[in-house]
Amino acid sequence: MSITYPLTLPASPGIATARFGLEVPVAVHESPLSGVEQVLERPGARWVGEITLPPMPRAQAASWTAFLAALRGSYGTFMFGDPDAAAPRGSIAGAVTADGAAGARAVTLTGATGTLLAGDYIQIGSGLSARLHMVMQDWDAAVGGTVAIEPPLRLAASAALLVWQNPAGPFRLAASEVSWNTDVLSLYGITLAIREALNP
Repeated sequence: MSITYPLTLPASPGIATARFGLEVPVAVHESPLSGVEQVLERPGARWVGEITLPPMPRAQAASWTAFLAALRGSYGTFMFGDPDAAAPRGSIAGAVTADGAAGARAVTLTGATGTLLAGDYIQIGSGLSARLHMVMQDWDAAVGGTVAIEPPLRLAASAALLVWQNPAGPFRLAASEVSWNTDVLSLYGITLAIREALNP
């Protein structure tokens, strides 16, 4: 059976620790004479992080080492989201779709009830076209208006599926080397540096 991307992370064991954040490409030039800065935000903001798994015997580690090998370094992709924010703090419900122009930092939701709170994650789209975004301000469907998000939309969204439970996007390994450590007790240690796949 051939490997099809994006892959799904092994279910066990769970992640021990994770670092997760947003990398924004910003160029800053400071005049050596006046100290005045010129700041330019370039496109291409993306989620980055690092996953550390708990020490585990080979029987548990095998599914993870096979997963890593199947990614073929930075080539393959897998679905991932902030592991500590799998559910929103808000009460959003409904069959919800999102609309927004490419480059927009806000989307219009259709079919939603309830709320989204600042810091909640949403997934716009599905599969390799899915994108992970964070809500920037509290939003109430009863009030209406657009939902402010980061990073901005890379592609236009038109009636795109909105997911708020276990939201995720396509990620890849940050480096092409795939490796793991073992100790004297044959316990495996695995740490992964990851980044969002902008062109999955």
